[in-house]
Amino acid sequence: MPTRRVWIPKPGKDEKRPLGITPMYDRTLQNVVKAALEPEWEALFEPNSYGFPPGRSAHDAIWQVKTIIRQKAKYVLDADLARCFDGINHEALQKLKIKGKVRQQIKAWLKSRVIDQGAFTATSLGTMPGGVISPLLANIARHGLEESIAEAFPDNGGYIKATKGYGRKKVSVPKIVRYLAEDFVVVCAEKSVVQRCGEIISEWLNRVKLELKPEKTRLTHNGPKLSEDGQAGFDFLGEHFQQFPAGKYRSDRDSKNRILGFDTCVTPSAKASKAHQEKIRIAKHNSSPQAALIKDLNPVRQGWCNYYFNCDAREEFKNLDFLTYLKLRGWAKRRCKNIFDGHKKYWRTIGSDNWVFATRSGEANPLGLIKHNSTSSSSTKYVKVKGDKSP
Repeated sequence: MPTRRVWIPKPGKDEKRPLGITPMYDRTLQNVVKAALEPEWEALFEPNSYGFPPGRSAHDAIWQVKTIIRQKAKYVLDADLARCFDGINHEALQKLKIKGKVRQQIKAWLKSRVIDQGAFTATSLGTMPGGVISPLLANIARHGLEESIAEAFPDNGGYIKATKGYGRKKVSVPKIVRYLAEDFVVVCAEKSVVQRCGEIISEWLNRVKLELKPEKTRLTHNGPKLSEDGQAGFDFLGEHFQQFPAGKYRSDRDSKNRILGFDTCVTPSAKASKAHQEKIRIAKHNSSPQAALIKDLNPVRQGWCNYYFNCDAREEFKNLDFLTYLKLRGWAKRRCKNIFDGHKKYWRTIGSDNWVFATRSGEANPLGLIKHNSTSSSSTKYVKVKGDKSP
């Protein structure tokens, strides 16, 4: 049966991206096929692939990147794939190695026509975003990317073999961390190795009819001075990774407890913080009761805090709370003669916190605005899924 294609806007952009709406019958069949294929491929997928495999979250990917860079300043290839779903070469899915009706059914889904704005369109590339089985097929098509890097730079006890042109110089093997279908980073202390990895990845992607987005691909460094574009650090999955010079009390330490001279910080990216501030919309509640405003803001704030609980976000949380207070103060001032009356009417003491924006109805259980800073955040207290384990 044909898939209906709808176009939805990309967040913060004028562009639109396609989303496939699969018929209910096909969605049911895809769930059955996915349940049959997923256990086998879960055991085969590369250890640093996150997002699509069940139990491998964005937090695991973020923790893995920090683990790689925290012991030494390194170069990073920060890259995105273009057309990660609809650009896949169907020949790349031959590695499924299945026969019979299941093979025929998957082929039928890949070749099924698309209804786009009332017109039928044939498909020869890609798997439709929105299909139940599409993430699994996309991950299978990209399986082998990490192996191609490992073949080019054989691991000799954590270092590249001397036969690869580095003489007696010890150069750590490059590491690649991939999330979902399109976001990945390649990390290594040697700039030339990262550059060569970029070439290998481009060649590998070309074989499956994919390519990198030039505008979102950059070679950077997590230290303060060595990035090609002069901007230290890099953003990955909404978080900013950067190393800062530090004294002996704040410095990271290696496995032998030696001072490294820098502190590796993982903080919410500037882009993510700005987007979150824009979601905290108070102006649209100028005539709403306080309870309605709090109920509208709390899910947004809680969701953001839940995502960034495992990074060094305390300062950012404090800043966001202060910016929110300024907005709320303006909201209260419009409703009262002066801000002092506004404070008295809309802020109260709850427990040990003397400054909570909360309702006064229901004294026993007041409705209060969640504070970002009430969330405990640390990038050193997260337990990551093991790379070679299937959760």
